[in-house]
Amino acid sequence: MLDAYKAYLERTVRERRIPGVAALVKRGGETLFDEGVGYADREASRPVTPDTIFGIGSLTKSFTALAIMQLVDRGELRVTDPAADYLPALASSSNHDLTRITLHHLLTNTSGLPPLPYLNGALARSVLADASLELLEMKPEKYAVPLDTYDELISALAADAPRLLRAPGTLFSYSNDGFAMLGRIVELASGEDYEEYVRRHVLEPLGMTRSVFDPSELAALGDSTELYSYIGGFERVEPTPGWWEAPAMTSAGFLKSTTRDLARYAEVYLGKRPDVLSPASLEAMTAPHARTWPGRHYGYGMMVQPDYHGHKVVEHGGNIKGVGAWLTVFQGGDVVSALLSNITGGPVSEMAWTGANLGAGLNAETRRQEFATVPLSEQQLARLVGRYVSGEDVDVTVRRGADGGPEVVVGKQLLSTRSVAEDSLVVDANGQDSLMEFIDAGPTGYGAVTFGFRVLERVA
Repeated sequence: MLDAYKAYLERTVRERRIPGVAALVKRGGETLFDEGVGYADREASRPVTPDTIFGIGSLTKSFTALAIMQLVDRGELRVTDPAADYLPALASSSNHDLTRITLHHLLTNTSGLPPLPYLNGALARSVLADASLELLEMKPEKYAVPLDTYDELISALAADAPRLLRAPGTLFSYSNDGFAMLGRIVELASGEDYEEYVRRHVLEPLGMTRSVFDPSELAALGDSTELYSYIGGFERVEPTPGWWEAPAMTSAGFLKSTTRDLARYAEVYLGKRPDVLSPASLEAMTAPHARTWPGRHYGYGMMVQPDYHGHKVVEHGGNIKGVGAWLTVFQGGDVVSALLSNITGGPVSEMAWTGANLGAGLNAETRRQEFATVPLSEQQLARLVGRYVSGEDVDVTVRRGADGGPEVVVGKQLLSTRSVAEDSLVVDANGQDSLMEFIDAGPTGYGAVTFGFRVLERVA
């Protein structure tokens, strides 16, 4: 397995222009693969090692969910509690639907909140100080209003009173803002700063000694990666140094870690650390609460596939500037696959999945789901055509291609596309499949599409 997986990683890193990755695969406590491929610092030719620290992005959300469930174990919280019980700004909003959102809704991304622009405010100070701002084609005016604390973000959201996509509990749409709320609730219920709580109650008990939130701690630890970005598509890669920080959203995506530390963390999801999380709370975290794709669901801060060749799969990933991360756990097979990269936009999910397949004794190329191509009629395609946007600056255009089939443009990037149902497309995002499902059918077309696990609404 070791040679086959390493050859696959080396080929993928080369073909996708990824500066470097670290990968680890374990089965039943035995380490099958634990290596770095490529460079932590491309310009200095410093290689990735198994101890190289990378960002893990939104995989941090699972740590937040774990913290909430620890507090449930202690009787400090209940998942049925309204979030407004802890965050009174929600109760003061002119949108009274916000008071119907419970902790369960936030944990499962079924709050009904649409994708919102508050991450821009949370990142504002980092982005505006970034020397790569122009290179990344980021517009400074979008970061003009900083949000420096959880309370500032939650107050801004409450004041803006966004219309919910659907009633809480009825539709999945991934929400950074929801996990910012959960981070603040961890603080209020525990009496501890969020980062300190995670350090004391998760990182230290699990022996995750090379996992930190604060970039200023990286120098003392040594062997941390440099950060890179795709520029103007997937053909050009440039260094974009400087870790982004978002104190108002730390709980949604800003932990840094190593593959070895993530393997220690995965023991929680294999049921091996009841001292960290009770069996009842582990079951709740990994239950298939909300459908995301056919056969795939969201639990609490983790994606869940209940049956993959007899295995229950628990996984999550993360992407932000200079960060690509994925952790996959096959619970029944006792398999762990962790993959960290120093660029966002690479196929980290597929790389981790290939490692998990090999660890479980499956064909390396076995997919989570197989989508057969289904040709669309002219009328069916016409119902999909349109522009779909979100408050997180995602802009997707579906159009008719020169061959008469569908084309998808995300931002300025034309992605390879195929139809898999009259209301579904699959796009290839740099070697990684992403499903688009069109919803809210009307007489002339669809009112929204799910893409990137978020609901994007149609605009004129």
